[in-house]
Order: sequence, then structure tokens, then C-alpha cells
Amino acid sequence: MTQFTRRSFLKTSATLAAATAVFNDIPDFLKTERPIGIQLYSLRDDIKDGYLEDVLKGIAKIGYQFVEGYGYDPKKGKILDKSPSEFKKLLKENELKMPSSHFVVTTAHYDTAKKDFTDDFKKVVEASAAMSQRFLISPYTVDSDRKTGDDVKKLCEVLNKAGEYCKAQNIQFGYHNHEFEFKTEFGGVPMFDIMMENLVAENVTWELDLCWAVYGGRNTVELFQKYPSRFTLAHFKDLAEEGKRETAIVGEGVVDFEEILKNMRKGGIRQIIVELEDYKKSPMDDVKVSYKNLRKMLDKLEK
Repeated sequence: MTQFTRRSFLKTSATLAAATAVFNDIPDFLKTERPIGIQLYSLRDDIKDGYLEDVLKGIAKIGYQFVEGYGYDPKKGKILDKSPSEFKKLLKENELKMPSSHFVVTTAHYDTAKKDFTDDFKKVVEASAAMSQRFLISPYTVDSDRKTGDDVKKLCEVLNKAGEYCKAQNIQFGYHNHEFEFKTEFGGVPMFDIMMENLVAENVTWELDLCWAVYGGRNTVELFQKYPSRFTLAHFKDLAEEGKRETAIVGEGVVDFEEILKNMRKGGIRQIIVELEDYKKSPMDDVKVSYKNLRKMLDKLEK
């Protein structure tokens, strides 16, 4: 494991102190005892078929307290075919919150000549503020932004600027990983570590996808130790089996969630979000079992 020098420790401590000022400004409901959220992408097939309202009612009935959004279309000004005000109304009717959502940010969203972001990105940030979000997460890196190590560094520059822009709207910007950040190396250094080195903590936090980190060959608890307080959000997604790119119901795969839960404060995790990509029965059935399994783990942890 990489050892910290005294200089790097002091540098990291100063950065984290600045980041804490931003991360402490979180919604009151997230300060309750370990609420569990759901990434709506887990129920994308039901939503696509026009059952958004039923989906929100169903997940609220299960016990989920908040959702994470996806699918905002800046051209239409809608998220999942609803305006921000319509979507916010649906959430309120079901006593749900949406503190975070996803939108892929690329280097193409920043005009280097004008030194400004595109209208699309600005509209997304405006919509996030209108829906009272605290986090806007970029969940992917397009191929053209990760061909070389220099490409990754340029992307990090844009993500840092995106974080600065979002802070003006009282929104914390973040990045969500897949497995390629761990498996892709430049000069023997994983893309993930290059990003960690080049992203400014107070501008860009991380939403750590636990499943893809494990599939990418990394020990998540060791990541917490190496990069303390850098992961404000986490996707609790399970891996069906070692070496196979297939998700499972949370608690029924190979990811050691109990160990992760014991150590998650080291990593800075404050937001627990369930996500499924593959299903055993149906989306709603599987997210229900995932909730129950995760709640049992949390209850066990508290005893």
C-alpha cells in the first residue's frame, strides 16, 4: 500500500478540511439514522413503460427515504419526461427527497476559448438547484476523454471547473466510477489514482460504486484508508460472482458490505444508495429484497 509522507499528509489534511466545510452542508433528513436511497435507474424498465408514479409509490412503501435521479434532458428541460416542478411535486406526494442526480459531464461541455460551460450543462445545474438537490454526479467518462493519461488530466480540469460552477448554486459536484477506472492504466498508474491525484477534493467528491470497485480488483476498505473522506456517496450494488460482470440483489453476491459498513466513515460515506442493473425476479421485487437485506446489515451494525 502506498505510504503517505508527512508533506503529502499535511497537503491532504488541508484539502479535506476545506472539503468538510462543503460536505457538512447536507439536508437535515440525511442526518437521520442511516437512511437508504435508491438510484431510479434500478427501475428504468418500469419507468420507461410509463409507471414513474407507481415506482415512486412502491419504493416509498418499501421504506426508501430518498431517490437519486437520472435522465435529465437539457434540450427538453425535463427529467424522465417531467419538468423539475412536476417531478418535485411527485416526490413530495410520496414523502421522498432527491438530493442527487446523474448527468455525464465531458470535456465537450466546457468551451476552452470562451472559458465557459455549454448551455446544456448550465441548464442541468439550474434544474438541480430548482429541485433542491445537494449533489450533481457525473457517472461516466466517454471513450474520447480516456484514451491517454493526458486526456484524463484534461477531463479532471473540466470536472474541477464544474465543481466550482456548481458550488455557486450550493451544489456539490461529484464523479461516479465504473470498473474501467481501476482496470485502465497509464504508465502503470490506474486511471482512478490519476483522477484522485488531479481532482480537487473541495470541488469534486466521489460516489463510489462498490460493485465496480470490487470487480475492478480493488479492496474498498483500503480505498477508504488511502483516500480518507473522499467518498461522500456510495452505490451499494452487489456483484453476482467473482470475475463476472453481473450485478446481484444487495446481500446475495460477493461484495462484503458488512465490512464496508463498519469502515465507511473512514471513507466519508454519508449517503447510502442501492442500485441494481440485473434482476432475479423483477425490478421492484429485487429492490425490495435489497432494502431488507441492507437494513438488516445496518441494524446488526448498531447492536
